[in-house]
Amino acid sequence: MSSIIDGHQFDANVQADILLYYLSMVYTKSYNGRKVWYPHLSIYNKAFVILPKLVSCRYFEKVKVLFEVSTKEAFVSLIQGLTDKIEQDYRYRIPHVKEGLCVDKVCTLR
Repeated sequence: MSSIIDGHQFDANVQADILLYYLSMVYTKSYNGRKVWYPHLSIYNKAFVILPKLVSCRYFEKVKVLFEVSTKEAFVSLIQGLTDKIEQDYRYRIPHVKEGLCVDKVCTLR
């Protein structure tokens, strides 16, 4: 295994880190002593959209299981109801969940 990660792999790790933050928001309904995932790699983020392929219905069908939804409407409703739990500052580049998951464009392509 290589000890050096190329740029593409590193960018994928950064996006996965932010996706884990989004998923922790879905599965952690309240703080109640539980912490949401903190995406430390987001300081290296260059992307505005974390799952850009969500515009594809075929891709959405593959990843909807991550969010425990069965329809586009349920996904949009779930994401619209979330609020970002991390204060944005100048170091971390975490797209707001609605923008990062491009809620307004989900399943617009067949």
